[in-house]
Amino acid sequence: TVAAPFGLPLDLHELEGTVLTSAHILAAAASYTLSDRIFSYAAPGAESLLDSAPQLWKTFQKKNVNGIVPELTRLEVRSGALNTILGYLDSSNNDAPISVFIPGSALSYIAPTLIAHNKNNLPLAFQVVALDYDIETSSLVSNFSLPLAIARNLGFSVVTPFSGLEAQHLSILSLALAKLNIPTLNLYDGPSFTRASGTINNVLGTQVVSNAYNRLVAALNFKFASENITSISKISVALDALNETLGTSYKPFEYAGSKTPSTVFVIYGSVESNLLLNLVEKLAASTGAAIGAVAIRIPLPFESATFASVIPETTRRVIVIGQTVEGNNTTALKSDVSASLFLEKGINAPTVGDYSYPPTTVIDTTALETVIASYV
Repeated sequence: TVAAPFGLPLDLHELEGTVLTSAHILAAAASYTLSDRIFSYAAPGAESLLDSAPQLWKTFQKKNVNGIVPELTRLEVRSGALNTILGYLDSSNNDAPISVFIPGSALSYIAPTLIAHNKNNLPLAFQVVALDYDIETSSLVSNFSLPLAIARNLGFSVVTPFSGLEAQHLSILSLALAKLNIPTLNLYDGPSFTRASGTINNVLGTQVVSNAYNRLVAALNFKFASENITSISKISVALDALNETLGTSYKPFEYAGSKTPSTVFVIYGSVESNLLLNLVEKLAASTGAAIGAVAIRIPLPFESATFASVIPETTRRVIVIGQTVEGNNTTALKSDVSASLFLEKGINAPTVGDYSYPPTTVIDTTALETVIASYV
């Protein structure tokens, strides 16, 4: 693949097969491929971080599969900033999905406008980077708690990829849902997915992305029209349709570890999920530890029955590892897990505890080993 010195691809159409790039670039490429119009918000500390690749492709007049160079508009993070996008929607007859690149910290500025205008059925695909600036440490941190809390208040669905390739796949999913006026947040890690480049295999080329998108939109149109699907299950149905389209096997909740665990750890987050699943699978296989792990891919809406079905019957204790919103001692995720298990298993539900941490805490393999050791 033709790439700039730091992994920024100079040619959109050579992002295929095995490439050296970042997860965010793949999400950006999917959006550029399928959208006629892209809006982006400046990231904290790095104004062009989220739209540098689309801006480069636009500068070089790289056309997408629709034969056009998408319009790209960068917006300031301020109150009322969403009005530009709403104004465009009101004046446009274009039915193509609109991509919005936005740091999670900026969602609090657009949420009031969405609430005030009761805008919950828009052709918007939000590619949300869990990124915030921490004043005390003077550093950029991966903040999932804030965008999740805002999405919950707005009633928006959220999907979260665990890897670079999955970031591309779930971008296609969010754009297909946007085509059907179901605004969805494709929410992924900020510092890691935007700044860390690595070798990613099986990347879909632009034409394959377009074909997959068209098949997915047709499948979802048929499913939503012909089947009795609740609003809570729409996203998991869409994920199943994505699996049928791409030949993948993504689940709302991924389980790894012992088949008969006594303790199951539940986690949410792009990097955190991947690390915990691999670590617990390895420990259970090598030491026989009676532990399991569940990584959450679709945190909103939280499907209680589906989650409870993933927890093995031998489980006596569930530990939720999650970020806390500022000022809270527990997570909304723990509340979802507790309610789900009680609703589905009643008095036989395992006990639920939690290990909560602020966004400034870096969760790596060593940190997870420490957490597991404290409960096992």
